[in-house]
Amino acid sequence: MSSDRKNPAATQRPPEGGRSHAPDWITDELIADTISTWQPHYDFDLTEHDAIEMLVNVGRLFDLLEADHDHPRPRKLPRNQEHD
Repeated sequence: MSSDRKNPAATQRPPEGGRSHAPDWITDELIADTISTWQPHYDFDLTEHDAIEMLVNVGRLFDLLEADHDHPRPRKLPRNQEHD
């Protein structure tokens, strides 16, 4: 994973202008795969910008989940167990 995903500035909404402004971890192949995967679910043609925005948002989600993992929550007891 590139260090750009850890940089908050690199995970902001991508500016109009395409690939040149995408974080380093977003490759041309990843953009093409994203478009081909998601295009059947949209009524309009997805652009490179749309794919970059999707990928940046997923990257931000993973960052959030990873940060949450660093601070585990207390375990809950199953409903059938009583507290001592």
